[in-house]
Amino acid sequence: MGGYDVFLSLAGPDRDDALRLAAALDREGLRVFVDDEEIPLFESITAEIEDALNASKVLVTYFSRSFPGRPACEVELTAAFLSGQREGDPTRRVVVVNPEPTVDHLHPVELADARFALMTGDTDERSLQSLAKRIKERVDVTTGTIGGVVLSDRLRWIGRETPGTLHLVGRYAETWELHSKLHRGDFTLTQDIPTGGVVTVDGLPGSGKTSLVAGYARRFGARFPGGVHWISLAGATAADVLGAYGDALRVLADSAGMEISPHTSVDHLCGEFANRIAMGRQPALWVVDDVPSGLDPALIQRLAPKAGPLLRTILIGRERPADERFPHVSVGPMTAVDAAQLLRAYRVPVLDPADRRAFDELVARLGGHALALTTVGRQLRDRQGLESFSDFVRRLDAGLVPLDAVTAVLAEVMVGLGTAARQILDVSTVCAAAPVPVAMLRQVLERAAAVSRDAAATIGDGLVELRERGLATRDGASWQVHSLVREIADTHVTAAVDRFVLAGHAASAVLDLAGKLPADGRGQLTAHAARLRADPRVGPADQEALLRLLAAHYSTWGQPHVAMTYLEEIVARGRASRSDLVDTAEACLGAGRAKRALHHLATVSTAPGAHRVGPDQVTAVATALRVELVTAQARDALGEFAAADHLWVALDAATADASLSAQSAAIRIALIRSRVIRGELAEAAARLRTLIADLAADDGAYALERLQEARIELARVQMTTNEQQEARRTARLVVEHYAAHNLADHIHARQARLVLDGAHLALGLWGLNPDPAHWRRACRSIGELLRSQRDEIGPLNLTTLATEVEYAHALLCNGLARHATALLNGTRARVAQLLGPDHPLHLHALLLAGRAAAQRADYTAALDLHDRAHRGMNRVLGPRHPQTVHALYGLGVALALTGQRGRASRIFADVRRVAPRTVGRKTDLHAQGWVAMPLVVLPSALWRTVATASRRPPEQSVAAPHDWVLAEAAGQPST
Repeated sequence: MGGYDVFLSLAGPDRDDALRLAAALDREGLRVFVDDEEIPLFESITAEIEDALNASKVLVTYFSRSFPGRPACEVELTAAFLSGQREGDPTRRVVVVNPEPTVDHLHPVELADARFALMTGDTDERSLQSLAKRIKERVDVTTGTIGGVVLSDRLRWIGRETPGTLHLVGRYAETWELHSKLHRGDFTLTQDIPTGGVVTVDGLPGSGKTSLVAGYARRFGARFPGGVHWISLAGATAADVLGAYGDALRVLADSAGMEISPHTSVDHLCGEFANRIAMGRQPALWVVDDVPSGLDPALIQRLAPKAGPLLRTILIGRERPADERFPHVSVGPMTAVDAAQLLRAYRVPVLDPADRRAFDELVARLGGHALALTTVGRQLRDRQGLESFSDFVRRLDAGLVPLDAVTAVLAEVMVGLGTAARQILDVSTVCAAAPVPVAMLRQVLERAAAVSRDAAATIGDGLVELRERGLATRDGASWQVHSLVREIADTHVTAAVDRFVLAGHAASAVLDLAGKLPADGRGQLTAHAARLRADPRVGPADQEALLRLLAAHYSTWGQPHVAMTYLEEIVARGRASRSDLVDTAEACLGAGRAKRALHHLATVSTAPGAHRVGPDQVTAVATALRVELVTAQARDALGEFAAADHLWVALDAATADASLSAQSAAIRIALIRSRVIRGELAEAAARLRTLIADLAADDGAYALERLQEARIELARVQMTTNEQQEARRTARLVVEHYAAHNLADHIHARQARLVLDGAHLALGLWGLNPDPAHWRRACRSIGELLRSQRDEIGPLNLTTLATEVEYAHALLCNGLARHATALLNGTRARVAQLLGPDHPLHLHALLLAGRAAAQRADYTAALDLHDRAHRGMNRVLGPRHPQTVHALYGLGVALALTGQRGRASRIFADVRRVAPRTVGRKTDLHAQGWVAMPLVVLPSALWRTVATASRRPPEQSVAAPHDWVLAEAAGQPST
């Protein structure tokens, strides 16, 4: 590798803006490596990226608020920071570009204090080039590379040298917070300094406090050439802490080669160490581990030698000091990403979806507790090949997994808790492992008559006690009890309140609060509703009400696959009404389960109230329309178009003169979608524009949501009729709508994102200035969606399979025919198994497989696949359907590639004749019919180049290899 001048580190959401900076740096003649790969959350940086980082002179960080959330970014920043630190200036090899108006997100403290560049998406080109010139000036005066700087002297560790784990996993936020608070005294102009260089580290036993500090000392050892002095006060109490500290100091003095009298006082011993450090004139780190709780602030100060700015002190204990002036770092649960990485260090889950789900469940249940993760990780490692993650979770449920060490350290913290604190723990045991709103907590305890008249004060005291012991943390107006604390309290702490009674009161409180809150304010209650709806201590009526609450919540927020599970629970209880059954069928349809939807609709006529007339007649008519609508949509989804046609005719007639309402808008959108499926694009486009205008003018609560659905359908039509720019603008409106409401996982947001990605990939012959970066990003985006759908709704789901086909198309657009072929082989088999070989999705996959074969220069296979795809589409969709005409054009290309130019010419003439009536004139397909004619008489080599590479970006621009497609196709774990 020749090396790079700049390594540009960025987070996914900042890619577009950061790439503008990369282009400006390139214009300055700098060799730039852009970390444009999307590293999976649980994986480390790739060897390619690590090599590029080591071979670069300077790291340029596009330090947005998204930057710290990407583990790979933190790895890159740490490497460059430490490289500069070893040269005497931690910021020497780091250039910060800050796109935010504030600096509170920047870390470590050296970067927040240093001068940095400001850049936003609105930065003009002149200012951008000026920034690039300034970065070039920094590069020009920097010699060597990030990886070329080595630590010349071994870290001097004085005292016990094996605390904590040798390799700290994650914990970047806590590490940088610790570093910044230790050194902010060096930056008095920008930092507030309450107590100098003393920082306390607190947290639950086993949370990883010692590992964090030990890992920091090893990572940042070059900052402390005077050595790391480590003392443990394990076993000491507040009463005898000075005696234990004196004994530890004497042992430390002996290991440091100091001659100390056995009768020297603690203060004199500290003075001796302070003098030694001061005379050495080198910064040192002083660590006191296992500091007992309840120490007087003055006593805490005596644990830190007074050596001035040369010495930084870290005090590690279970509780933070009562003196709030001490800066502290609280070591809470590990993030889900870090916890998963730690567990994966012991054993990597296999590709089996059930095994991956069990792995995720295990990570969640252990609550990010480092000791629990380590204990479980060791057991999993020892049982590899004998027991799956699923087997292990089943043993954990049965209480057969020994976690004695974890139980012992956490149960000890709960000894001596006050009554109020124990009552709060009791409530947490019947709730989910999620923050409990204080309003819910108070209502439950008051209903259980567990608190006195001054409930607020009593509960407040209990919460403070739990916080001080590290058993609970505040999250706004809610409190989070650690998941392991809940489990151990349930089994090892005597209840202060009857938990059978508490469960019923908790369910009532959830329902009561949900009824008083707006729809967007019920999010924190859903986890508790999900837990309580299956609790046998909750009455059947409340259980059913909780199920309806959950189903309504997830339906409202566009997650039909989740709503479906709760609705089907209601059906399984045998108490579902006609409306419940239709709701269930709608959710199944939205979740890609069309056959399941039809199954539920088949039982509507036998449900309670099925034949009721009278005052409910209007409701009955509306329900009947919903039944017809879901049935028609399900038949279309299954490719049974003839069975759906008469239903669409009836629905069209029923809503022809109806005023706009939630139901009529839904039917009109579905009718338009049915026209698109049947290839009637002109009629669909005309209806869509009218409907969008009507919805935009309507102020009904339903209108905004239906407007997004209509826009998605319009974008699909625009993409097919060669209006790619318009399709992007339309789809982007939907994406931005849901992003503004923090609903990126809403089903319509995902659909719009898929359409937007497809519009970027569908650059036709009329498009100008193609940008391969858009193709890469679209491919990556579709791949991410596919992975999440496989985990959420399963690989045999119709929605998942449709996304697989879209992803194969994206791979082809990026020139990755080998990967597309591997994916399509599995997709075609699954679609044929689920829907039959004549389903349009299977035929479309067949067509893409033919294109992949052509890209691989397997022209015989390409011809066979194109011929089968065209014949199937002609039979199922008809000769004038856009997909059929596309398949016809592909068949002509395949014929030309195999030398059958006469037949190919006739096919291209057919395409020119039919295309205007199917997709319109001035479209990509129509144009290809004309352009193909002269190409077939040109030399074969030129035709093959055009046919297989006309849409393919330069090979070097394809950043992501997508090898997980090949790995999964072979049934092997992806990396």
